[in-house]
Amino acid sequence: MSTKNVIGVLFILFGIGYLLNAFDVLNFSIGQFFYMWYPILIILLGLQLISNKKFVFGGIVSVFGLLLQLDQLSILDINIWQLVFPFALVGIGLNIILKKDKSSRRKLNDYNVDKNFEINNVFSSDERNVNSASLERGEVFTLFGSANVDMSNSIISDDNFNLELTAIFGSIDIRLPEDCRIELKGTPIFGSIDDRTRANPISTKKVILDCTCVFGGIDIRN
Repeated sequence: MSTKNVIGVLFILFGIGYLLNAFDVLNFSIGQFFYMWYPILIILLGLQLISNKKFVFGGIVSVFGLLLQLDQLSILDINIWQLVFPFALVGIGLNIILKKDKSSRRKLNDYNVDKNFEINNVFSSDERNVNSASLERGEVFTLFGSANVDMSNSIISDDNFNLELTAIFGSIDIRLPEDCRIELKGTPIFGSIDDRTRANPISTKKVILDCTCVFGGIDIRN
Protein backbone atom coordinates (compact mmCIF):
# COMPACT_ATOMS: atom_id res chain seq x y z
CA MET A 1 0.00 0.00 0.00
CA SER A 2 1.35 3.43 -0.93
CA THR A 3 1.95 6.19 1.61
CA LYS A 4 -0.96 8.17 0.19
CA ASN A 5 -3.33 5.26 0.71
CA VAL A 6 -2.12 4.77 4.29
CA ILE A 7 -2.86 8.43 5.09
CA GLY A 8 -6.26 8.13 3.43
CA VAL A 9 -7.13 5.03 5.47
CA LEU A 10 -6.14 6.83 8.69
CA PHE A 11 -8.47 9.74 7.89
CA ILE A 12 -11.30 7.30 7.16
CA LEU A 13 -10.72 5.44 10.44
CA PHE A 14 -10.69 8.70 12.40
CA GLY A 15 -13.95 9.74 10.73
CA ILE A 16 -15.59 6.39 11.52
CA GLY A 17 -14.37 6.64 15.11
CA TYR A 18 -15.95 10.07 15.58
CA LEU A 19 -19.21 8.89 13.97
CA LEU A 20 -19.41 5.94 16.36
CA ASN A 21 -18.64 8.28 19.22
CA ALA A 22 -21.44 10.64 18.13
CA PHE A 23 -23.93 7.74 18.25
CA ASP A 24 -22.58 6.57 21.66
CA VAL A 25 -21.44 3.30 20.13
CA LEU A 26 -17.75 3.83 20.90
CA ASN A 27 -15.90 6.09 23.30
CA PHE A 28 -13.41 7.46 20.81
CA SER A 29 -10.94 10.28 21.45
CA ILE A 30 -8.26 11.20 18.96
CA GLY A 31 -6.08 12.41 21.84
CA GLN A 32 -6.20 9.05 23.60
CA PHE A 33 -5.68 7.30 20.28
CA PHE A 34 -2.51 9.24 19.50
CA TYR A 35 -1.23 8.83 23.06
CA MET A 36 -1.46 5.05 22.72
CA TRP A 37 -0.55 4.57 19.05
CA TYR A 38 1.68 7.53 18.05
CA PRO A 39 4.77 5.25 17.73
CA ILE A 40 3.14 3.78 14.61
CA LEU A 41 3.83 7.12 12.90
CA ILE A 42 7.52 6.70 13.77
CA ILE A 43 7.47 3.17 12.34
CA LEU A 44 5.82 4.43 9.13
CA LEU A 45 8.45 7.16 8.86
CA GLY A 46 11.18 4.53 9.18
CA LEU A 47 9.57 2.37 6.50
CA GLN A 48 9.29 5.41 4.24
CA LEU A 49 13.01 6.08 4.70
CA ILE A 50 13.77 2.45 3.88
CA SER A 51 11.68 2.68 0.69
CA ASN A 52 13.80 5.70 -0.29
CA LYS A 53 16.92 3.49 0.08
CA LYS A 54 17.96 5.07 3.40
CA PHE A 55 18.27 1.62 4.93
CA VAL A 56 20.42 2.35 7.97
CA PHE A 57 18.58 5.41 9.25
CA GLY A 58 15.20 3.97 8.26
CA GLY A 59 15.92 0.67 10.01
CA ILE A 60 16.97 2.39 13.22
CA VAL A 61 13.91 4.66 13.20
CA SER A 62 11.62 1.66 12.56
CA VAL A 63 13.13 -0.42 15.39
CA PHE A 64 12.97 2.55 17.76
CA GLY A 65 9.30 3.09 16.88
CA LEU A 66 8.54 -0.61 17.37
CA LEU A 67 10.17 -0.69 20.83
CA LEU A 68 8.34 2.52 21.76
CA GLN A 69 5.02 0.98 20.68
CA LEU A 70 5.69 -2.19 22.70
CA ASP A 71 6.46 -0.01 25.71
CA GLN A 72 3.19 1.92 25.23
CA LEU A 73 1.27 -1.37 25.18
CA SER A 74 3.11 -2.52 28.35
CA ILE A 75 4.55 -5.50 26.51
CA LEU A 76 8.05 -4.31 27.34
CA ASP A 77 8.94 -2.64 30.61
CA ILE A 78 11.81 -0.37 29.61
CA ASN A 79 12.60 3.32 29.55
CA ILE A 80 12.83 3.62 25.79
CA TRP A 81 14.16 7.17 25.88
CA GLN A 82 17.34 5.91 27.56
CA LEU A 83 18.04 4.08 24.30
CA VAL A 84 18.07 7.21 22.12
CA PHE A 85 21.78 7.89 22.64
CA PRO A 86 22.87 4.26 22.03
CA PHE A 87 20.68 4.11 18.92
CA ALA A 88 22.29 7.33 17.66
CA LEU A 89 25.81 5.92 18.21
CA VAL A 90 24.94 2.70 16.39
CA GLY A 91 23.47 4.68 13.51
CA ILE A 92 26.53 6.91 13.20
CA GLY A 93 28.83 3.88 13.27
CA LEU A 94 26.88 1.97 10.61
CA ASN A 95 26.70 5.08 8.45
CA ILE A 96 30.48 5.49 8.60
CA ILE A 97 31.05 1.82 7.72
CA LEU A 98 28.50 1.61 4.90
CA LYS A 99 29.00 5.07 3.43
CA LYS A 100 30.25 4.93 -0.13
CA ASP A 101 32.79 7.19 -1.72
CA LYS A 102 31.18 10.30 -3.19
CA SER A 103 32.73 9.70 -6.59
CA SER A 104 30.90 6.36 -6.93
CA ARG A 105 27.61 7.42 -5.42
CA ARG A 106 24.59 7.60 -7.69
CA LYS A 107 23.04 11.04 -7.87
CA LEU A 108 19.77 11.28 -6.03
CA ASN A 109 18.11 13.27 -8.78
CA ASP A 110 18.75 10.65 -11.47
CA TYR A 111 15.50 8.75 -11.93
CA ASN A 112 15.27 6.59 -15.05
CA VAL A 113 11.88 4.91 -15.44
CA ASP A 114 10.09 2.87 -18.07
CA LYS A 115 6.48 4.09 -18.23
CA ASN A 116 5.33 4.63 -14.65
CA PHE A 117 6.83 6.18 -11.53
CA GLU A 118 5.86 6.94 -7.94
CA ILE A 119 7.51 9.43 -5.56
CA ASN A 120 6.53 9.64 -1.88
CA ASN A 121 8.00 12.16 0.56
CA VAL A 122 6.98 12.16 4.22
CA PHE A 123 8.81 14.64 6.46
CA SER A 124 11.46 14.86 3.73
CA SER A 125 12.34 16.63 0.50
CA ASP A 126 13.50 15.30 -2.83
CA GLU A 127 14.58 16.45 -6.28
CA ARG A 128 14.19 14.13 -9.25
CA ASN A 129 14.96 14.36 -12.94
CA VAL A 130 12.57 11.81 -14.40
CA ASN A 131 13.87 10.33 -17.64
CA SER A 132 11.58 8.14 -19.74
CA ALA A 133 11.04 7.36 -23.41
CA SER A 134 7.30 6.73 -22.95
CA LEU A 135 5.64 8.18 -19.84
CA GLU A 136 2.14 6.88 -19.15
CA ARG A 137 1.44 7.31 -15.44
CA GLY A 138 3.02 9.06 -12.46
CA GLU A 139 2.23 9.78 -8.82
CA VAL A 140 3.84 12.33 -6.50
CA PHE A 141 2.83 12.49 -2.83
CA THR A 142 4.16 14.82 -0.11
CA LEU A 143 3.19 15.01 3.56
CA PHE A 144 5.06 17.67 5.55
CA GLY A 145 7.66 17.59 2.80
CA SER A 146 8.49 18.81 -0.69
CA ALA A 147 9.15 17.35 -4.13
CA ASN A 148 10.75 18.95 -7.17
CA VAL A 149 10.17 16.76 -10.22
CA ASP A 150 11.56 17.67 -13.65
CA MET A 151 10.13 15.69 -16.58
CA SER A 152 11.12 18.17 -19.28
CA ASN A 153 13.54 15.68 -20.87
CA SER A 154 11.04 12.81 -20.93
CA ILE A 155 8.86 11.76 -23.85
CA ILE A 156 5.11 11.55 -23.34
CA SER A 157 3.40 8.37 -24.54
CA ASP A 158 1.10 8.62 -27.55
CA ASP A 159 -1.65 7.77 -25.08
CA ASN A 160 -2.53 10.21 -22.30
CA PHE A 161 -0.03 10.71 -19.48
CA ASN A 162 -1.91 10.63 -16.16
CA LEU A 163 -0.14 12.41 -13.32
CA GLU A 164 -1.56 12.39 -9.79
CA LEU A 165 -0.25 15.07 -7.41
CA THR A 166 -1.06 15.14 -3.68
CA ALA A 167 0.39 17.79 -1.34
CA ILE A 168 -0.70 17.76 2.32
CA PHE A 169 1.11 20.38 4.41
CA GLY A 170 3.78 20.26 1.71
CA SER A 171 4.75 21.50 -1.74
CA ILE A 172 5.22 20.01 -5.20
CA ASP A 173 7.02 21.67 -8.11
CA ILE A 174 6.46 20.00 -11.48
CA ARG A 175 8.10 20.71 -14.82
CA LEU A 176 6.55 19.03 -17.86
CA PRO A 177 7.72 18.68 -21.48
CA GLU A 178 6.74 21.52 -23.80
CA ASP A 179 5.26 19.35 -26.58
CA CYS A 180 2.04 18.45 -24.77
CA ARG A 181 -1.40 19.77 -23.88
CA ILE A 182 -2.38 20.16 -20.22
CA GLU A 183 -5.67 19.15 -18.66
CA LEU A 184 -5.86 20.17 -15.00
CA LYS A 185 -8.31 18.78 -12.45
CA GLY A 186 -8.42 19.42 -8.72
CA THR A 187 -9.49 21.89 -6.05
CA PRO A 188 -7.15 23.24 -3.37
CA ILE A 189 -8.29 23.23 0.26
CA PHE A 190 -6.47 26.01 2.15
CA GLY A 191 -3.75 25.74 -0.48
CA SER A 192 -2.88 26.75 -4.03
CA ILE A 193 -2.50 25.10 -7.44
CA ASP A 194 -0.55 27.36 -9.79
CA ASP A 195 -0.61 26.41 -13.49
CA ARG A 196 2.17 28.31 -15.30
CA THR A 197 2.35 26.09 -18.35
CA ARG A 198 2.38 27.48 -21.88
CA ALA A 199 -0.48 26.23 -24.03
CA ASN A 200 0.31 23.93 -26.95
CA PRO A 201 -3.15 23.35 -28.53
CA ILE A 202 -1.86 21.57 -31.65
CA SER A 203 -0.02 18.84 -29.74
CA THR A 204 -1.47 15.32 -29.94
CA LYS A 205 0.02 14.40 -26.57
CA LYS A 206 -1.94 15.22 -23.44
CA VAL A 207 -1.03 15.33 -19.74
CA ILE A 208 -3.97 14.86 -17.36
CA LEU A 209 -3.16 16.32 -13.95
CA ASP A 210 -5.26 15.22 -10.97
CA CYS A 211 -4.29 17.48 -8.06
CA THR A 212 -5.14 17.27 -4.37
CA CYS A 213 -3.77 20.12 -2.25
CA VAL A 214 -4.52 20.54 1.47
CA PHE A 215 -2.63 23.29 3.32
CA GLY A 216 0.05 23.11 0.65
CA GLY A 217 1.08 24.29 -2.80
CA ILE A 218 1.46 22.77 -6.26
CA ASP A 219 3.36 24.63 -8.99
CA ILE A 220 3.21 23.37 -12.58
CA ARG A 221 5.46 24.55 -15.44
CA ASN A 222 6.71 23.37 -18.81
